[in-house]
Amino acid sequence: MNFLTDCFGSDDEDRPVHPRKSSKTKKALVDDEENDEIFEQLGQELEEGNVEYKWRLVDPSPNRVEHLTTQMKYRLEEGSGEAIYEIGVEDNGFPRGLSEPDLTSSLATLKQMTVNLGAEMVVLQIKPGAMGNVAQVLVRAKMKDGGDQAIDLRVAVLGHVDVGKSTLVGVLTGNRLDNGKGLARMNVFRHKHEVQNGRTSSISHQILGFDTEGKVTNHNTFGPLTWEEIVEDSAKILTFLDLAGDEKYFKTTVRGLCGQMPDYAMLLVAADVGVTPTTEEHIGIALSLAVPIFIVVTKVDIASESTLHHTMVTLTHLLRADNNRLTPIEVKEQSDILMCVRSLHSERIAPIFQVSSVNGHNLDILRKFLNLLPVKKEWLSRREEPAQFLVQETFFIPEIGPVVTGTVLSGCVRVHQRMLLGPDSTGVFRPVLVKSIHCKRVPVRSVAAGQTAGLAIAFGARTSPMKHRTYSPDGKLNGSGKPRAASVDSAENPNEISPLKGRDRSLSVDEFLRSGMVLVDMKGKPKATRDFEADVCILSADTTLHVNYQPVIHTHSVTQAASVVSVEPTTSVNGPTVRIRFRFLYRPEFLQEGTRLVVREGRTKAVGKITQVFHE
Repeated sequence: MNFLTDCFGSDDEDRPVHPRKSSKTKKALVDDEENDEIFEQLGQELEEGNVEYKWRLVDPSPNRVEHLTTQMKYRLEEGSGEAIYEIGVEDNGFPRGLSEPDLTSSLATLKQMTVNLGAEMVVLQIKPGAMGNVAQVLVRAKMKDGGDQAIDLRVAVLGHVDVGKSTLVGVLTGNRLDNGKGLARMNVFRHKHEVQNGRTSSISHQILGFDTEGKVTNHNTFGPLTWEEIVEDSAKILTFLDLAGDEKYFKTTVRGLCGQMPDYAMLLVAADVGVTPTTEEHIGIALSLAVPIFIVVTKVDIASESTLHHTMVTLTHLLRADNNRLTPIEVKEQSDILMCVRSLHSERIAPIFQVSSVNGHNLDILRKFLNLLPVKKEWLSRREEPAQFLVQETFFIPEIGPVVTGTVLSGCVRVHQRMLLGPDSTGVFRPVLVKSIHCKRVPVRSVAAGQTAGLAIAFGARTSPMKHRTYSPDGKLNGSGKPRAASVDSAENPNEISPLKGRDRSLSVDEFLRSGMVLVDMKGKPKATRDFEADVCILSADTTLHVNYQPVIHTHSVTQAASVVSVEPTTSVNGPTVRIRFRFLYRPEFLQEGTRLVVREGRTKAVGKITQVFHE
């Protein structure tokens, strides 16, 4: 657990606790007549999750096969379409093992179960057990509806400047090694100045697809594929969020971590440079936002043995520090990958990979790990809640109209769905119609919690009256006129929200839309606020948060300066913890209790959780 979890508790604290059901792994020694074998002793099998232990599946009856198939369906649902089977392992985690004929028969039964469910299986590893061999098998459901059902994960790429973040992303997604001069990163950069100076200044998105057998789908024998082709061929898709490492773009990096809600953070450390203050800060922010983290040590091809050793020792000390409390695990082989995948969500381990983007060292191990990254279970539970979409970026496209991009926080957003968009500068939410949805550049009918998408919207709705609202030049609401029915299809100017009379000008989409807004279900009653209270942990002893202090607040896609209204110390044995009431300086925002936040002025000053929202 990290320092923020100690202060405020974990998001998973309400989950049931299973006594004697530990997910930890340990090593057991088995004495054999010929030699000594060391095998992996697994923890007790859990009723929840997507991992299933089966000792023996030899010639089961039809009724037994039907029961096993139903059980597999449950495991696939728990893993959002993928599950891991441990064949030859007892329910208590003891790797008893099977003879070669029994293991072959058990895998054939498992294959029959996957066929019954329209899924695919691939054997990841066969290793020795106590009295035979143990097989670890990946089961993955086939995609449906042209890729709408593909498993979707987001991985934030962090690290200091010049550690090779964009280069590694380019190598992983482009299927070609770097030439040592940054050739692989050219397709990752978004702006001309990034190409010229070799440094990322914005948030770049790149995808890596895997099919049902775990093979990369980004390319074929004819060359690289388009995003549309990758999505069509993939059962699992990882979206890399390539974030800036330069300190002058730190605001953009924090906005990416908070607003795009990554499932994992991949922190890069250059073997020839080692740990930097930026490395420490990125680890702290990721852990404070409850984002599981894994480490990639790059440029091992140019670092001397002593330099690499020093980097690993320094990194290990940093991860084990009291404010991080992570157990570093160097990943070198398949068994290390599976052990890390099972334990990653406990937030107590930090897998470490040593790679080179030039000679390809250990890149295959990293790809296998990425292929097995599990989906966060919280997204599954949120899909039953009312729809809520966090707006990260806004655009206006000619002949299409306003477009917003972001992440679905809860529920499901569908084409032709009516929603409320806001708040504006006065705290008002306006009705909009979702005209179309694109997910990874592919048109889809819907997106669910945990997915990112772009929505083309139109203001008003055919059956929903929309009031005329007038605004003075300083942005204040003057009043409202008579309601009228606004038809999306017959709107003369979709770029104009509501026509104004007299000397007041029209409020255009460019002036209304902004990052930090939300789209919520029409049945909801969203309220904007300027004042909120949060419990925060101060990261450094020399930081003082006093009344009238004005830091920048990052929470979800909201980024705005706020003033400290009051400071109240709270009882905590885990560090300097205070309860602070903030007030946004420029406009109201949509906030929810329990949301994590980052308090920043240049560097990060504090992290915490919103405990109370005050509505006027």
